[in-house]
Amino acid sequence: MRCFDNFATPLYSLVLMFAESYRGSDMCMKLQPRLKEKTWVGFSPLALFLFLCWPVASLGQGIDHEIGVVDRTIRFFDPVGQSFVAPAPIIDSIRVGFSVANDFAPNDSLVTVLHEGSGLDGPIVASGSIELPLDLPESSDPPGDLVDLGLGMISLQEGQIYTFAISAPTDSSRNAVIYSGESFGDTYPDGEMFHGPDAFSPPDLADDIRFRITAPLFFDSFEER
Repeated sequence: MRCFDNFATPLYSLVLMFAESYRGSDMCMKLQPRLKEKTWVGFSPLALFLFLCWPVASLGQGIDHEIGVVDRTIRFFDPVGQSFVAPAPIIDSIRVGFSVANDFAPNDSLVTVLHEGSGLDGPIVASGSIELPLDLPESSDPPGDLVDLGLGMISLQEGQIYTFAISAPTDSSRNAVIYSGESFGDTYPDGEMFHGPDAFSPPDLADDIRFRITAPLFFDSFEER
């Protein structure tokens, strides 16, 4: 059974009981003469339920791999990518940890792509481009907030492997991706990091990009109904 069902079913029952008891309460009776004739005094159980659940629903299932403090310049390993197992039929965000490797270089836009399968050569599912914030941490600083790759909401095959890739189409060596190196161990065994064919060196088998993927819980739950 889904987490949504475990959480939502008892919560909705509780909201329904509260709403029914409120409609017949003395407070409701005292308030009614002060309200306009067309006003329905009381709670809509569904409305209250959605109000309470919406913050949780926006989280859904996902992958949280916010691990890693070292970085790798995108231009020198172009493209860099990370495979993962789709956590849900629909995802609404892929976020990655970035840093500034060379602050003298221009902050040119990056190209982002999502491929089917493991690796950088699979069919393209979605693509986009992003311009990173100017205030990203430098290589020697602690990691900052993750940045959305701008791919939007994407329909996937849950449980299948996909790979997101980031490339620097110009010669700018400004930006880098943060990853968990060999000293951390294999922190995400369901996927691996990739470098482009002309990269200086291949990634270590234990390397994984610092990333987070989120899925909207309502879509994830309703897909099975």
